[in-house]
Amino acid sequence: MKKFISTVKNIFSIEDLRVRIVNTIGFLIIFRLGSFIVLPGVDPSKLGGAPEGIFGLIDTVTSGEGMPLVREGPRGRSGTGSQSVS
Repeated sequence: MKKFISTVKNIFSIEDLRVRIVNTIGFLIIFRLGSFIVLPGVDPSKLGGAPEGIFGLIDTVTSGEGMPLVREGPRGRSGTGSQSVS
């Protein structure tokens, strides 16, 4: 236990490590406080359960209206716009 305490003292005696550790702890505190702020457009009732993958997260953020992941081309299909023979 004495070795652990002396190691922690040595870490905080080095200025570069002390600054990095304090910054990291500060960022973690800001992140945790920011998690309590409700964003406009996000339905808080859907945040009660865990989202089911990335699509559940997108559904939560877009208020259930969905979001197209691939935009369609000028003729209603995705791609580079090359024409096909029909």
